[in-house]
Amino acid sequence: MRNPLRAVILIACFVLLSFPTSAQEPDPVVTWQILVNQARLEEGLAPYGFSTLLTAAAQRHADDLAAHQIWSHTGSDGSTPKQRIAEAGYAAWTWDGGELIAGENFWTGYGTIEDAMAFFLKDPPHRDNILSAIYREIGIGVATDTAGRNYYVLDFGARPNMLPIFINDGAVNTDNPQIAIRLTNEEARPGGEGTAYMGRAIEIRISNEPEFDDLPWQPWEPLVPWTLPDTPGEHTVYVQFRDAAGRTATSAASIVLGEGVPITPTPILPSP
Repeated sequence: MRNPLRAVILIACFVLLSFPTSAQEPDPVVTWQILVNQARLEEGLAPYGFSTLLTAAAQRHADDLAAHQIWSHTGSDGSTPKQRIAEAGYAAWTWDGGELIAGENFWTGYGTIEDAMAFFLKDPPHRDNILSAIYREIGIGVATDTAGRNYYVLDFGARPNMLPIFINDGAVNTDNPQIAIRLTNEEARPGGEGTAYMGRAIEIRISNEPEFDDLPWQPWEPLVPWTLPDTPGEHTVYVQFRDAAGRTATSAASIVLGEGVPITPTPILPSP
């Protein structure tokens, strides 16, 4: 029986044609991450983790749309969003019928990222993807055609044993070693699969080191307090999740105590 929440993976598109603007948007991928995750936090949802694999699929489609000036989820080679996601190597969970638990939004036009985001949040299928309780990761593709039209592609998915965590909701720095860790959970396949792929977590344990030897388990909660070592510099926090069947998965995130930026480029381990 298919999960009734499967509706959130509905794929939709929108093409906005208006007058070009000369505004330049620095680091559009980062801008997209900020806007999407702010919207999720405002709805009480954890941010999306950033996946380079989903980004490869999204960028492939954005480049294709711009090169051929087409406005479709179907690529010029006939590929579908889920085919591109799978071909990028993103091993998403599947529904009982074998269909990938993944989705895509795209927007084309002369407007800004903020214009595209505003539309996504007003249109139900796009909004469902932005605010999904099932997806946990996002990839972002950005391209511009010869006429100056922007093409934004967002791909979404959830993978087994990939449960992103966020320190202070993804902050780069903190002046206080007392932090808050926002956790995700397995909502795509709550029952898990087999002996290796965990379902919905019921317990966690936290460490400032990769090892968890003899550390106590505590109930899973969406937001948990933690204390970093008081030494200035980059610190990585590790969280081990465990479900009712005893299956586990581990995630990590980094933050800098004091000034500086993390050396670790991604807040989620072992996400590629």
